[in-house]
Amino acid sequence: MGFIAGICIPCYDLLGQILPATQPMQEQCNHNLTMWKQKADERKAQKEKEEEEERKKQEEEAAVAEEDKEAEDKEEAGDAGDEPDPELADDKEEEELKLESGETEWKCALC
Repeated sequence: MGFIAGICIPCYDLLGQILPATQPMQEQCNHNLTMWKQKADERKAQKEKEEEEERKKQEEEAAVAEEDKEAEDKEEAGDAGDEPDPELADDKEEEELKLESGETEWKCALC
C-alpha cells in the first residue's frame, strides 16, 4: 500500500495532468489502493478476533487449572485430617496393653 500511495498515485496524478487520456489508469490506481486498504483492515480485524479468542481460551484454561488445583489441595487437606497421628496411635495402643495387663497406675488428681 505504501508503494501505491507513495509512488504510483503521484506518478499517475502527474501523468494524468500531462496526458489526460491516462486518467482511467489514475482512477484504477486509486481504486486498487482503496481495495488493498479494505483487505488490510479485514485481515487486521480477523487477526485481532483470533487473538481475542486465544486469550479467552487461555484464561478459561487457567481458571480450570486453578479450580483443579484448589480441589486437589482441598482433597489433600481432607485426606491429611482423616489419617490418625502415628504417635497418638502408639500411645493409645500402649495404654490399652497396660490396661489389659493391669500395669496402670491410678493417681489422685490432687497429688
